[in-house]
Amino acid sequence: MKSLKNLSILFAICLFTACGDATLSLNLLNVAVVNKNDRVSPGENLEVKISGQDTEKLDFIRIEIPALGVEELVENLNGSEKWKFTKTYLVEQSDLNGVFDIIVTVVDLNGDLDSEREEFTVR
Repeated sequence: MKSLKNLSILFAICLFTACGDATLSLNLLNVAVVNKNDRVSPGENLEVKISGQDTEKLDFIRIEIPALGVEELVENLNGSEKWKFTKTYLVEQSDLNGVFDIIVTVVDLNGDLDSEREEFTVR
């Protein structure tokens, strides 16, 4: 029983030490396709809703949609902690068919990054 008590005390000290020096930050990223059933046809617009929060303040957002040849950098966010916007991309390729990825990467002012991947279908 004494060793269990000592182990509990040691665990509490380790937990306190680890958490005491840690900087807590909330990082949240959400990427969603607005189109019904995440589907779009050639000649239509793909609508992508991006929102999130980062307590370390945002530096930039990179949006990649390889199937559509999109590689966009959103800058000048003025160190925002929260952001929300919708982007629209035209699906020009008439022979495009299948399931494809949208990759959104956010980087905060500390250089920390978070990435989210969302699928959409072209039919």
